[in-house]
Amino acid sequence: MGKQTKKKLPKDKRLQRKLEMVRKDYEGQKSATLEMLANKMLKHDEKMERLAEKRIPGDFLDLF
Repeated sequence: MGKQTKKKLPKDKRLQRKLEMVRKDYEGQKSATLEMLANKMLKHDEKMERLAEKRIPGDFLDLF
């Protein structure tokens, strides 16, 4: 017996299917994207706060 191969859909059909999935779940996609962006912003803000708390010794810059 030979290998079983999946029939590939034409590129247009695949794009149409993906677009239809996004259309059906637009609000879910939108909220997931906004949540991801908010988490990214919070992580960046926390990182900047930690860096701002660190102090540079006064004589460190004289080394350059």
